[in-house]
Amino acid sequence: MQATLNERLVELQLFRLRLPLTAPYHLAYGDVEAFDTILVYLRTTDGAEGWGETTPLEGYSTHGAEDAWRLTVEWGRVLRGQRAGDALAFLDARTAGAPFACAGLATALETAAWGEGDTGGDAAARVPLIGTIRSAEPAEISDEVERLLGAGYSTLKLKIGRDVAADLANVSAAQHAARRRGLLRIDANQGYTLADARRLFRGLDPAGIQLLEQPFPVDRWDWMEVAGKDTPVPLMLDESIGGEEDLRRASGILNVRYVKFKLMKAGSIARLEHLVAHAAALGLGVVVGNGVASDIGCLHEAQAVAGRLALAGEMNGFLKLTEPLVAAPLRVDRGDLIVPPRGQATVLRERVAKYAIASARL
Repeated sequence: MQATLNERLVELQLFRLRLPLTAPYHLAYGDVEAFDTILVYLRTTDGAEGWGETTPLEGYSTHGAEDAWRLTVEWGRVLRGQRAGDALAFLDARTAGAPFACAGLATALETAAWGEGDTGGDAAARVPLIGTIRSAEPAEISDEVERLLGAGYSTLKLKIGRDVAADLANVSAAQHAARRRGLLRIDANQGYTLADARRLFRGLDPAGIQLLEQPFPVDRWDWMEVAGKDTPVPLMLDESIGGEEDLRRASGILNVRYVKFKLMKAGSIARLEHLVAHAAALGLGVVVGNGVASDIGCLHEAQAVAGRLALAGEMNGFLKLTEPLVAAPLRVDRGDLIVPPRGQATVLRERVAKYAIASARL
């Protein structure tokens, strides 16, 4: 890796894409109809090439798609001609305040260096994935649970956070359909008030529920402390976790047993690996994965953590796309993502051009 970090960036190509989904992705803060994805391609003087992705999401990411694109182009112009190591240092200094804007450029730099032998092994690895329940009606949920369990998924995820009564009915349908054959993660995506959470807790059967994710807005640590004393199920924080101080705070709250990371929210592969290790040292269970990312971002997440985590990953955004961006599409076998060795993905440039709504060559 060190050799490529000493080389200079001679070419950067930036693309902003609008990637259609097979069906809307329902979140507590709105439906996602398409991914607004930014891709970065770069080449160094020694011929090393790398790709990176960031897919900002309104209501989640620190910067929206417009700002992330503007910063990616602005910083790309600054970084062209610099040593790769200096470029990474430039981005690292800005990651805390703008991780989604840094992620595409930083990941492209890091994956360019993977070609030197930092391969993470020569054989494909397997990363267990969650099965996402996309239905929002109890009868449809039951059918979907059967399909997902039949496909080999052992951990399922259900989005809640809009209406407590409807959420309880949907959770109950998923539990009944699973009948102890799989674990259930329920994710409120910041959609609850403390009163909502208390109503959920009173009506919730904890059987088969692995965790409840991010019930409150990111800054309501006070509500999390109260909920931690009342919850019948373990809690996980996602949006509230930005860095080491957030991890320390989470580890001190009763029944917060898990945290979740995304590569794009971390800002780089190196920082993702650091945060995962820090959380584990604090005794927190770690989930990694992004449901709002193309196959490029999902691949990089899986390659970064393959073989390191016990809990099912959530890097499944690629399953929501109408068609892949890589030549050898990511494959799921009996609920496991088959992860190729690092550096072995070929991006389909004609597909990138098909969905591009803006581009810049530096």
